[in-house]
Amino acid sequence: MSERQRLEALQTLRAKYPQDFTVTPAQARDRRHGTCCSMAVRREVSRRAGSQCLKDGNLGAAQFHYHWLIAEMVLNAAAEKKK
Repeated sequence: MSERQRLEALQTLRAKYPQDFTVTPAQARDRRHGTCCSMAVRREVSRRAGSQCLKDGNLGAAQFHYHWLIAEMVLNAAAEKKK
């Protein structure tokens, strides 16, 4: 199967079964950090994962972890302001 055929098949499946290609924010967070309970633990897990990615030379993954650390900090700060 060519790259183009795979892409077309993926697009067809996404259109036909969109629920199978979506995740909730909680599912995405749990996937990134496991099921850690405290934010401090999640931050440490992500920081370590990002550090390991840098050691492994995987700059894209390290950047991903870095950006999610910042995003979660911003989201948590906004949630605290609403309380």
